[in-house]
Amino acid sequence: MKTDIVEQIKDRVDIVELIRQYVPGLKRAGKTYKACCPFHKEKTPSFTCSSEKGLFYCFGCQEGGDVFAFLMKMENLSFKEAVERLADLAGIEYQPTQALTGEEQRRASARKVLDFARQYYHKNFMSRAGEHARAYVKSRNLTKETCEHFELGLSPAPGALIAAAEQTGYSKADLKDAGLCTQTEYGLREYFRNRLMFPIWNQRGDTVGFGGRILGEGEPKYLNSPETILFTKSHILYGLNFAGPAIRKAGRAVLLEGYMDVIGCHQAGVTYTVAPLGTSFTADHAKLLRRYTQNVIVLFDPDEAGLKAALRGALTKQKLFLKQ
Repeated sequence: MKTDIVEQIKDRVDIVELIRQYVPGLKRAGKTYKACCPFHKEKTPSFTCSSEKGLFYCFGCQEGGDVFAFLMKMENLSFKEAVERLADLAGIEYQPTQALTGEEQRRASARKVLDFARQYYHKNFMSRAGEHARAYVKSRNLTKETCEHFELGLSPAPGALIAAAEQTGYSKADLKDAGLCTQTEYGLREYFRNRLMFPIWNQRGDTVGFGGRILGEGEPKYLNSPETILFTKSHILYGLNFAGPAIRKAGRAVLLEGYMDVIGCHQAGVTYTVAPLGTSFTADHAKLLRRYTQNVIVLFDPDEAGLKAALRGALTKQKLFLKQ
């Protein structure tokens, strides 16, 4: 029996099935499959892949390789991260033997502390201290099941998160790296205070940041995590981790304006909906959605700002999608 984890993964993961998750337009062409390349813009398909060979290649941009190379390029992963993802997909137990690099260790630590914060905020939301937050979401007609599904949370009084995190073993540097705290002239302080918290996941389901809505008076009304080693808001679509399978099944995606719009639609059963994070629909958003569908409906608020944002989003989508 093969003991090398890389060879085991290659044996179990069909590269065509993996690529089809990102390139819905993949079609059989003899013994191979062809599609427009997901890595560059083209009108005539020049991207090919083969289950028999376990390889992909694009005659247009010359990108090529195996399942690891494809996932690394598609998801911007390190080789170790790609092995971990594919081992999980193949149902193979994987224990890394090599030490992580400094950058990989920072990313791993940030993921852990963000998972801790997500659980901490949600527990606070469900506690007696979260009664006012639960009353607000109830006024927005969200059910308990929906709140649990999206793991809504409540950021506590100043100092509470820092104390809880340090007691669990996380350092102030970990909190700053994850965007949970910021250094001010008065010392380290939590980035979110007394806000309804929305965990932000990337398309893979990793917690990468948070959005917070003020409860009561104050500005800004909505606040996103700052840019971190894990979080770039122009690269993330809220709800895509839940919506991905539904988008592929429906053959379309609906782009909404914010967190509550997405959550309300998912509660109503319209689960192919996503939203940008308080920013314009970007080229990176379009590239991300293109992995799931070519059909995107832009549905923003019917005020002047919403109409302008919808028009910008539609033009961005058109430029990126129609060149394929």
